[in-house]
Amino acid sequence: MRAIARLVPIIAMVALATVACSSDDSSGGEEGQGQELPTPEGTPPPVGSGDPDPERAGRWVTDDGTLVLELTEDGRYSEDMNGQEDAFQGDWTVERDYISLVDDSGYQALGWFSDEDTLLLGETLLERED
Repeated sequence: MRAIARLVPIIAMVALATVACSSDDSSGGEEGQGQELPTPEGTPPPVGSGDPDPERAGRWVTDDGTLVLELTEDGRYSEDMNGQEDAFQGDWTVERDYISLVDDSGYQALGWFSDEDTLLLGETLLERED
């Protein structure tokens, strides 16, 4: 019984720390911890569904330029990563505001256009290049 009594304060501290860490703080946390990423609403469509959207074709780039995604109007894409040109190539389609990327090896990725100039792939934010 004494062993359990000694554990109660420790369990309470862990529970409080867990609640504090998982609280919904929409302010973005401490300064300098990065920006809050937009999130889509609704259920995403199956990867590969939809058609290429010529209005979304073009060059999409991360802030630091480490990822460049070129979407062509014919439904093909090329991805340059860390200076390596054509690191990945494949087909792209759009359904609603979701983009599906299926590379030539079969790897699949799903992204989301939060607006006409912003694309979110996983946790990577790309912006349309003029």
